[in-house]
Amino acid sequence: MSAVYLHVGQCGIQIGQELWTKAILRAQEDVDLKQVLWSGESPRCLFIDGERKVIQKFSHEMKKIKHKPSVDVLSNSIRCRKGCGANWSVGYHGLAQHTFGKDLPKIKAGYGQYLVDFDSSMLDVCMEAIRVKIESCDSFSGFIGFHGLGGGTGSGWGSRLCSELCDLYPTAYRLWNVINPHSTGESPTQHYNQILSLSKLQENADGIVLFENDHILDTLAKHCTTVSLKDMNNLIADTILSIYSPVSSLTPKVGGLSIGIEPWELIRSVAPLPARKLIQPRYVDDAQFSKTPAPLIWNKLLKTLTGRLRTEIHASASKSSCVSAVCVCRGVEKEFSPNLHHLATQLKQTYSCVDWNPYPLDVWIDEAKKIPAKGKRRSKSLTVCANVTASADYCQRVLEKSKLMFNNKAYLHWYNRHGTEENDFIAAFTTIETIIKEYKET
Repeated sequence: MSAVYLHVGQCGIQIGQELWTKAILRAQEDVDLKQVLWSGESPRCLFIDGERKVIQKFSHEMKKIKHKPSVDVLSNSIRCRKGCGANWSVGYHGLAQHTFGKDLPKIKAGYGQYLVDFDSSMLDVCMEAIRVKIESCDSFSGFIGFHGLGGGTGSGWGSRLCSELCDLYPTAYRLWNVINPHSTGESPTQHYNQILSLSKLQENADGIVLFENDHILDTLAKHCTTVSLKDMNNLIADTILSIYSPVSSLTPKVGGLSIGIEPWELIRSVAPLPARKLIQPRYVDDAQFSKTPAPLIWNKLLKTLTGRLRTEIHASASKSSCVSAVCVCRGVEKEFSPNLHHLATQLKQTYSCVDWNPYPLDVWIDEAKKIPAKGKRRSKSLTVCANVTASADYCQRVLEKSKLMFNNKAYLHWYNRHGTEENDFIAAFTTIETIIKEYKET
C-alpha cells in the first residue's frame, strides 16, 4: 500500500525537510517506517518548486546526515527558474507550460524509462517523474501532497498536480496536507489563492488536512518565549509522522510488517463524505511532562489535549460538532497503557459528536519500540484528526475577504493576464459556499 509524497513550493519543501530528517532518524529503529517511506535506498518522494534556492539549501542540510537510508534531494527534485509571485494563476496555468531547456533535472529512472527532453514542459516532467516513483512501489495506492495555500507555487501548482493526478490515476487516493497562512496577512493575494486552491482540492482530493499557522503559533507560544519558522515546521512534521507512520493496531499479526494503510484508513474513517473532507489535526507529546511519573503520562496528555480543544470550541464563531475523528496513541507501553474507554469517552464529550454517526471515533495504538543501542523507549504522544463543523468558520472568513476584494476588482488583472477569468472566481466561491452549507447542515 505504498504512497508517493509530493512536496510542492517553498512551504511544502521546508516541511519536507523537517519531515524527512525526522523520518531518517526514526527509520534507524523502525523497520516498518523504512519500508513504507523508502523503495530500497530511494525515498518515495518528490520535491517540486519554481525556484532553486529552497531545494539547494535543503540538499546542503541533508548531506550533513550520515545515516542510512538517506534522501538525495537533488535526484528527487524538480526545479526551474520561474517563480510564481504569490499568484495562484501563474502556478496553476503558467508553470505548466514552462520548458527547462538545459536546466532539465536529472532524476533517477528507477524501474521506469524517463521519457522527457529539453523541450518538455514542467507538467510533462512532473508527470514522468511521478510515474517513475509509482513504478518503483511494491503496491501503489495513492498520493500524499504538501503545500501552502498562501503562495503561488504551492497553492497553484499543488492544486494543478492534484487535478492532473485525478485524471491520470482516478483509482488512486489523493490526501492533501495544506498550510493556511496567518490571518493577519502574508501576501495581499493570499485570500484569492486560498479560495482558488481549496476549490480545486475540494473537487479532486479525497481528504484535505488543514494546518493553520495561527493555531500552530499559539500552541508553541504557550511554552516558548520566541517561536521560529523552524519550530512551526517541526511541529507540523511531528504531527504528520504521528498520523501517517505505521501503527501496531493496523499492522497484520501474521507476518508482522506494516502495509502502510494508515493514510487511506484516515480518509475512510474521517472523510468518507465527499462534501465534508476537511480534517483538522491536533498533536500533543510528553516533552513537557518529563518529570511526570509514567502511570500518569496518558492522563496528562489527554487533559492537555482536551483543554486545548475546549478553548478552540469556545472561541468558535458557531456551535461546533464532530462528524468523525481518529485518535492516534503512540509510545504505548503494556504496563502503562492508556484507558482506551476513558480516552474515547472524554474526546467524544469534548468534540460533541453528531448523533447520526454511531461510531464517530477510532483509536489507533502504536506500541513503544525499544532503541537497541540505549534501551530507551519512544516518546508518548496523542494526535487527533477530526472532521469538525468549525472548518466552515475558516472557509467563511476567507470567502468574505475574497469576495470583498473581488467586488472591488482588487488585483484581478494579475490573475486575468495568466488565464484566470472572473467566472473562475465565481465558480470557486460557489464551491466554498457549498462546503460551508454542508457543514452547517451537519
